[in-house]
Parts: sequence; C-alpha cells; structure tokens
Amino acid sequence: MSYFKNMREVTFLICLVYLLEIGTGVPQESCEVSCDEDKLIAFLASMEVLSPESIFNLAINELESICSQLTDNLKVIEKSFNDCKTKDARGLYISLIRGVQAFNNRICCADNNPYIKKFYVVHPCLFELRQDFESCNGPADWNEEPDDRKVCKTYKTILDCYYIKSAKVCGQQAAMAMSLLIEDVVENVLGHSCKGINSFPLVKDMMPDKYIERTSSAKGITSSTILVLKIGLLGNIIMLILFP
Repeated sequence: MSYFKNMREVTFLICLVYLLEIGTGVPQESCEVSCDEDKLIAFLASMEVLSPESIFNLAINELESICSQLTDNLKVIEKSFNDCKTKDARGLYISLIRGVQAFNNRICCADNNPYIKKFYVVHPCLFELRQDFESCNGPADWNEEPDDRKVCKTYKTILDCYYIKSAKVCGQQAAMAMSLLIEDVVENVLGHSCKGINSFPLVKDMMPDKYIERTSSAKGITSSTILVLKIGLLGNIIMLILFP
C-alpha cells in the first residue's frame, strides 16, 4: 500500500510541476522555436545586403534583375525568418530582411502601381549617379546605435543627401521616388519612424522633370548626358537645342 501511496505522490508532483510550467509560461521543450540564422545570413550575403543603404541601392544598381532573385529567395527563407523573428524581433539579420521585404513590396510587387512606372522613367538618370550616392551613405553600423536620436539624425542626413543629389541632376520626381523608397526600407529596418523626415531640403537649380522624361523615353541617359545636366542653366539651354 505504501508503494501505491508513494506513486500517487510522485504522480501528483509531476502533474503539479507541469501545471506550474504552463501557468508561468515556461516553454515546453517540444515548443521551442528553431531559428536557423545561417539561412538568413546566406540570403543577405547573396543579395550583398550589409546595411539599409545596400538595400535601397539595389533599385539603382540592379533594377532589371533584382526582383526575380528576391521572389525566389524570400520564399525559401520565409520559415527561418518567422522562426528567428519570434525569438529576436530586433536582431540585425531580422531587421535587414524586413528592409528587403519593404523593398520587394515597393519595387517588385507593384506592377500597376504609379510609383514603379515613375521610377522606371527616372532610373536611367539615377543609375548614372550611383557612384555619387556613395558619399551619402552613413557610418558603419549606424542603424545599430542604441540612441534613437543619433539614429534618426543619421537617417535624416542620408535621406537629405540622396534627395539633393537626385533633385539637382534628375529632377524632383526622381528625388521623391528615391525618398519614398529610402523611407520604406529604413523605417522597416529600424522598426520605427523618425520625426521631421518628410521635411525635404530646399534645392536650388533643380533639374526640370520634363528634360529627364524626354531623355529617358528616347535612348536613356548616358554619362555624357549627365555631364551636360550638371552644368545647370547652360545645360538647360543645350537640352532645349538638342531636344526642341
């Protein structure tokens, strides 16, 4: 009889521990999230994504080929992404992939969206500025800075730099297109927005959009055309002569 009594006590203790684990939210071994970071790292490496800037610059450097790569690869890592997000929603790899998803939604999943149609118009001009844009990029790991004020300040500096360079050479339409893309990517990477982001700097001698549209619809903008555009007012006169 004492044997059965002891067994009942043991059984009671086992059940009690089980109930306490459930009540206190202690995860069961079978329910632990399996996070395969290696797949996330491999995905980011294949896209050469190291920072927020490297994400939105994909639209400038690889617009024609990037969407097909993203469509396939995002599906492959979907489970790993969701599992790792459950464990660490603010992790670096998770943050960068959120930025890639935002890029994909803005650029690749918008066939009938007016945004992508406008972006294709200004893209030849932006492509010629790709090396100029490198000076706009922030310091290494700026998005991992724990002080949100410093992060937002760097973010604003990057955004303004891209806006000014785009507006001067490629027009306001190009500057706005880049700004929208940058905002989508960066704010998804950071997981929050920053105040004052939509107050764009004043740009003197902004290139008129009609010249960019006309040139883009013809043969595309070449490096020599960009050199002419940078001349400013004289460039405008030359363009009027070349494209009456």
